[in-house]
Amino acid sequence: METTQQPSPVPYALRYGLYAGLVLTIIGAILNITELSFNQAIGYLSTLLFWGAPIVAIILALKDFRQNNGGYLSLGQSIGLGTLLCVVMGLVSGIFTTLYVKVIDSSFAEKVIDNARRQMEEKGTMSDEQVDQAIEISRPFTEAMFTYSFIISPILYAIIGVIFSLIIGAIMKKDRDVFLQ
Repeated sequence: METTQQPSPVPYALRYGLYAGLVLTIIGAILNITELSFNQAIGYLSTLLFWGAPIVAIILALKDFRQNNGGYLSLGQSIGLGTLLCVVMGLVSGIFTTLYVKVIDSSFAEKVIDNARRQMEEKGTMSDEQVDQAIEISRPFTEAMFTYSFIISPILYAIIGVIFSLIIGAIMKKDRDVFLQ
């Protein structure tokens, strides 16, 4: 009976999570520096990127892992690899966001709040007092979101990673035949 050494999914998760995190960081930096992040059409593109980056990274990592694992991939390996990958991606992205808001552009959170105020005023469905009240209620949450992004992003991406890797893993899995082992 010959047993083959299975590769660890950890290096795949770290590598692809780092790649995806860096891509998100570079694109985020460009959007923030050029202030395109406040453009509504670009906002839709950013949302697509937020959801698309983990999907693409998980697919590529699982494909690479499966290829180096004799063509086999279990659902458990998929979920573990995809979740860790997304945590790494969220950590890289979150650290950048926190550094950007706290060091590079300390006025960014205020710009986000001002943009929200402008959008509420343009809609015209709220009085000035209601807009002021909504901004004052949301201000602490917005500031905390940016300040603690290095904690919030990995948690959020971990949840996304579990869901996406479960779906993608169910499609890509190929279990070993237990009778042939």
